[in-house]
Amino acid sequence: MTEVAVQRASGRGIWGWMLFDWAAQPFFTVVTTFIFGPYFVSRMASDPETGQAAWGYGIAAAGLAIAVLSPILG
Repeated sequence: MTEVAVQRASGRGIWGWMLFDWAAQPFFTVVTTFIFGPYFVSRMASDPETGQAAWGYGIAAAGLAIAVLSPILG
């Protein structure tokens, strides 16, 4: 069995990745919260109340699935 040499990331590379993630994360949060959510709710049902309830149940189910599967999937 051959051993694979693992290179350690440079400090500059780590800082670059941290700054990229810091800059990119707000975009996904804004899109998910303020653009996709209201669009989905407005197209999900005939009235906004039913659409909002369905969106809430969907988010709750996704959160529960993440909570249950995260220890298993790592």
